[in-house]
Amino acid sequence: MNREINVLIKGFKMAFSSFTIFSFPHKVWDDNARIYMLLFFPIVGLWIGILFYFFNIACSFFGVPIFIRALICSIFFSLSSGFIHVDGFMDVCDAILSRSDSNKKQQILKDSHVGSFSVVATIILFLTNYASFTNIKRGVDIMCIILIPVVSRIMSAIQIINRKSMYNSQYNIVYINSKTKKYSIVSFILFLFLIASIILESILFGPFVYILYIEILIHFISCALATKSLNGMNGDISGFAISVCECVAILIFTYITINGGII
Repeated sequence: MNREINVLIKGFKMAFSSFTIFSFPHKVWDDNARIYMLLFFPIVGLWIGILFYFFNIACSFFGVPIFIRALICSIFFSLSSGFIHVDGFMDVCDAILSRSDSNKKQQILKDSHVGSFSVVATIILFLTNYASFTNIKRGVDIMCIILIPVVSRIMSAIQIINRKSMYNSQYNIVYINSKTKKYSIVSFILFLFLIASIILESILFGPFVYILYIEILIHFISCALATKSLNGMNGDISGFAISVCECVAILIFTYITINGGII
């Protein structure tokens, strides 16, 4: 029991050290804790969402101009995660938009050089985020946004466990063991987290729950298309799907607030 708790704690530390800029002083890595790292992935999202919310409260309190506030907000999720998911977004865009065969796409995916496709796609991504935050009405309660990074990371963790992985992915071992009892339990817990997030959003924020429905759909489609194109799932595709679905979710949030909370 003590060993399992120790591995669980390692998974928690690995999650924050790998997926945020708020790493622990003494970094640890244990392959046995990799599955628990995915279990704590939603907690990372919750931490980022809460920080985002209080950042906006501080901006309102100090009267930060809307354009500066929108600029910082448009990169906040990416900055909080150390841009690791944007890196995956860029790699996937370079690979898929090359329109090569799957083997060539995988080579491009692992290439450390930045291509023009990823640059253009990333500019579009951040401009869309910036436009969304610029058009959010003053005085709108953005608390419902807290769950957006939570849901995107729950979806990514579920996809990593259950989608066929690339043979050279660090998560290949996760997919291989996905049918074992421990991995099945983690996958089930993540699914419960997803249901709880939807119920909580529905109870607290009413029509804003549509944001999560659309976010889940966009994440699933992004993962499915990228996995099919690249012949397998990996961390880059996870980052790609997170970046895309969060961008769309913020866009939908802006749309709902502009239209008075009615879709």
